[in-house]
Amino acid sequence: MNEKLERYIKKKQAQEAERRKSLLIEAGLFDKEYAPDNDPNNPSYPEFEYDETTGKQKRYRAVAIELSDEEFAEFMKYYNPKTSPSQPTSIKIPHPGSTLQKPYGGGFKLYHAIMIMAV
Repeated sequence: MNEKLERYIKKKQAQEAERRKSLLIEAGLFDKEYAPDNDPNNPSYPEFEYDETTGKQKRYRAVAIELSDEEFAEFMKYYNPKTSPSQPTSIKIPHPGSTLQKPYGGGFKLYHAIMIMAV
């Protein structure tokens, strides 16, 4: 096989593997791999959860579950990003004293609610 074609195929296969992992994690189909040292500055473990037994935050990273090609095809039949139980949606609340522009085309009630919560 031509070297360029081989590199291209490997690159595309790696991209597809990452896409599959992302979709599974977004759908909530992942295991938690906890940080061995629970270091808050370790970028390899960006997520955290509260551990009630110790009363501390535990750092972890999401690791997509392993699926065969057939299982992944079945998953894709039912996967809908609009209804998947992905990470909760969040909005940034401005720091008191900062400015927030009113949204174009309406949205004043949301703008007003955010400004009230920011105070």
